[in-house]
Amino acid sequence: MWIRPASKEHEKRKHIFSAAGPFAVSATFAEIRRRHDMGRNRLYPVKLFTEERRTPYESEYFFPNLGEQKSGFALERSKNFEDDLTNDKAMLQDPEHGNIGVTANVLSGVDLWMDPTFFNATFSVGASAEALNRAKDVP
Repeated sequence: MWIRPASKEHEKRKHIFSAAGPFAVSATFAEIRRRHDMGRNRLYPVKLFTEERRTPYESEYFFPNLGEQKSGFALERSKNFEDDLTNDKAMLQDPEHGNIGVTANVLSGVDLWMDPTFFNATFSVGASAEALNRAKDVP
């Protein structure tokens, strides 16, 4: 996997970010997630390279294969959300924390999932989400 230096994705979002398309996660993210029910989600170690694809970053990174899905988007509970549907999928462009509302059914089961309503967005609740929020400034 590689990342464009201009995007600085791995610096803005230290724990989960786009690596030229697919998600990549930090070792901190992986360690926190492993303490909780992963369900069908899996983490695979990967080398993350700079744009020229020869120089690896020193930190440890993982590819998250997110196999858990829950449908729970609640438009009526969402703020600052524009209905920009493409192929029946909504695109999220860095929504602020708390702007996307969900229904109560997502509170049961695994606490990291993707909602099929959205393209390229992950959701997390519960103890692992709280642990990740506490670790947000940890490199």
